[in-house]
Amino acid sequence: MTTAPALPLDALAQRLRLLLAEGREAASWGRPVLVSAAVPVPPLDAVTLFEGATGERFLWEHPSEGFSLVGIGAAARITASGAGSLGQVAGRWRDLAARAVTETLASCPIPGPVGLGGFAFAPVSPRDPDWEGFPDALLLVPRFLFVSDADSSWLTVSALATPECEPEEAAAAASADLRRALAEVEPRSRQREPWGEVTLEDE
Repeated sequence: MTTAPALPLDALAQRLRLLLAEGREAASWGRPVLVSAAVPVPPLDAVTLFEGATGERFLWEHPSEGFSLVGIGAAARITASGAGSLGQVAGRWRDLAARAVTETLASCPIPGPVGLGGFAFAPVSPRDPDWEGFPDALLLVPRFLFVSDADSSWLTVSALATPECEPEEAAAAASADLRRALAEVEPRSRQREPWGEVTLEDE
């Protein structure tokens, strides 16, 4: 196995731009297309990353296995209400995932696209105050998904391509938001690897 030259985050934005352009062409028939690019990154403490993020975010950990998921933001959101909400969300997710344009390496533990969410077991029953404001079924694709296992750490960046989207602008905005998120987290992390670049490995 050989190690490729370090890849700047600007290169990740370039890859996302190309995927968005491809997705825009596929979306010209009237349906948006989800695009995702995944790259290996230096390890970062999941709790620190979650606590340093703002807005929509989630954290899921299995500490004994060294596994964690941290999602920041939403590239796509699927919601439904009523007795058939779970089936509605599942059907729309299958359609979105089937048309997704993705780029990753075979060694990525969870290749994209990845959707996470939850649903009400009894949509017609009174709702606990903690869940007020949530739909009966919700599934979202994180804009930035950090995945770590015992051997590696990965970042998946996702976006929704529409016929009207401007790939250059969308990729630049995603890159800027990612840099801001990492700038907020890095000083609070015990890790000191540079986030300006990542390393790719040949398959």
